Amino acid sequence: MLRLAFIALGARAFNRGSARRTGRPNTARSATFHAEGDLSGQYQLSGVWKLSREPDQEPPAVPIQNNVLCWSGDRWRSLTRPLVRAATLVTLDPAGGFESPAGAKEAIRGKWSMADDEVTLARFGRHGNHVVETWIGAYNSSKNRVKGTMLAGASEPEYAGKFRMTPAFPGLQPVVENEKAAASGPVFFTKDVVGEYTLEFRGSDSISAYDVALYSNRTWETTSPMAGGARLAGTWNVFDDSVDLASGIAGEGGRLWIWLRRFGAARSSGVHLTHDRLYLGRISPVSGGGDGDERPRVRRVAGQVAIGWSTEPAFIGSFRLRPKFE
Repeated sequence: MLRLAFIALGARAFNRGSARRTGRPNTARSATFHAEGDLSGQYQLSGVWKLSREPDQEPPAVPIQNNVLCWSGDRWRSLTRPLVRAATLVTLDPAGGFESPAGAKEAIRGKWSMADDEVTLARFGRHGNHVVETWIGAYNSSKNRVKGTMLAGASEPEYAGKFRMTPAFPGLQPVVENEKAAASGPVFFTKDVVGEYTLEFRGSDSISAYDVALYSNRTWETTSPMAGGARLAGTWNVFDDSVDLASGIAGEGGRLWIWLRRFGAARSSGVHLTHDRLYLGRISPVSGGGDGDERPRVRRVAGQVAIGWSTEPAFIGSFRLRPKFE
């Protein structure tokens, strides 16, 4: 399954100014759908953490004294202790970004998320346009720590070692567990969403609206006349918690994704697009719909629009999808 672990609804992909330096409010919050940050999993982890890494490939050996723990350059070395890089501090912000402190010897930044108690951190390259390492670990709430493995690369990652994270200020970072949000609202099937709509997009410097048709084979296209016979098109599906763009199975749940595609069988034509776009939104039902045996009807879908979700996601605007009324 292609899991989009690095997308956050309603937030920019990486907001350096939102990092919280001294911890977080120690209150449990109801965890609605967030794919990253404090509300993405079972626990809230925002705060300052001590990160230690044990690389798979050892650096050149350094002179040591037997049976004596000694400091050499940026690593510890003894007969009983594995070779470990010097620990560094990283700040995990509530929205899902992380970074090392200003002036740190090693600049580290990226995105983090949780799925239940599994923590995923994607470290970005120097210029922030690709993922160079992915760290995946399990959060132990009884010990308030994260331990896991490091993977090098993003598309075909290779094992690169182990890592460990512990709170830098345990008194300011107690264990905070999210309250599982109770299921609310009706469950939509794809057949409940098939139909004709108006798709409204609002960006920082542009506004647009198109009539679109969502078909039963989970493809879609614009039906508004466009110059030169151009059209926007792609695929769509209903989901609940996880987005799977590669699935051929009709989904169900309370949310909708729409993929505006440049390539593939269902793709746009006659327009210049620099990126694919991914529309992620929550479905609002018509009041009173879905009672008894009656299937729910779509009142509107509202959410955010992302690009670059497979590398470094960025949100470029919001959208609304409204049914067309005769």
